[in-house]
Amino acid sequence: FDQLNNIHVVLTVEKAQKMAEATVHLKGSEVFASAHNEDMYAAIDALVHKLDKQILKYKGKHSTH
Repeated sequence: FDQLNNIHVVLTVEKAQKMAEATVHLKGSEVFASAHNEDMYAAIDALVHKLDKQILKYKGKHSTH
């Protein structure tokens, strides 16, 4: 995807709960997602899945116009 400008990722550990958050700056827009899990790798996988869905939705909206 060529309209990607910047990605800011925050990984947090609070006791047993792991959290992954990401903000993706696109051309003229911004996408945010977060995921929680007891396993950091599972939280990151869930985060990537959420971001993928949102970016594909954004890409679909802008490619049809």
